[in-house]
Parts: sequence; C-alpha cells; structure tokens
Amino acid sequence: MADDKYLELLKQGQAAWRQWRQTEPDIVPDLSRADLSQWTLGGAHLTRVNLSWANLSGADLPGVNLSRAN
Repeated sequence: MADDKYLELLKQGQAAWRQWRQTEPDIVPDLSRADLSQWTLGGAHLTRVNLSWANLSGADLPGVNLSRAN
C-alpha cells in the first residue's frame, strides 16, 4: 500500500520530489496501489520506486525516469 508521505511529497511537484530523492537515494519509495491516474508527472525521477499495482492510466509521463521501478 502506498505510503502517504511519498504521495504528499510527489504532489508538491517535480522539484521537491527530485530534491528529496537526491538527499535520500537509498530509500525505495512505496507507491504501490496508488491511484496516480490523471496526475502530471512529467520529468519526475521515479527510479527504484515501488509502483506495483499503481494506477497510471491517463497520467502525463513525458520524460519520467522509471528505470529499476517495479
């Protein structure tokens, strides 16, 4: 189940998310089962994020880095 603190951080925008990821590179954020449909995530750094069963239908994902995400 997605951790609310990661969802809230992602809602703050790409810059806040990227800054946090740079300071905490070893954490694997849990966004499993999150409803991210219709979210604008362009350019987000989602490397090593747990996206298992997350709903990304209709999400805007240009330039999103999903390497090693599951």
